Amino acid sequence: METYKRIGKIIQEYRKEAKISQEALGDELGYTATAISYFENGLRKIGIEDLQKIAEFLKIPLEYLLFSKEKEEEKSSYILKLRAAKNLSPTTKQSIVEFINFAKQKNKDKK
Repeated sequence: METYKRIGKIIQEYRKEAKISQEALGDELGYTATAISYFENGLRKIGIEDLQKIAEFLKIPLEYLLFSKEKEEEKSSYILKLRAAKNLSPTTKQSIVEFINFAKQKNKDKK
């Protein structure tokens, strides 16, 4: 269950950063807020399909929910995207995502 606790804490962190309630996340997945709490505390196993839905809903890469050692700069860029996305059009949001991905690739190419 240690793996589920780790994943649950990561879900909770990103959910809170996005200012999304357990109830809202539960509604998106078809669970109660209590079930989301169990997931976040590692008291209930979570399937890969639900992890994919959570990642999509929180607008983060699925890998962030699976691996706890993400780079702080990448994490920060996704948090900034979440905060900015609330007031942007879908076209602008997509442009930001494309630019961030382009910049990350250029950074990788330099290394």
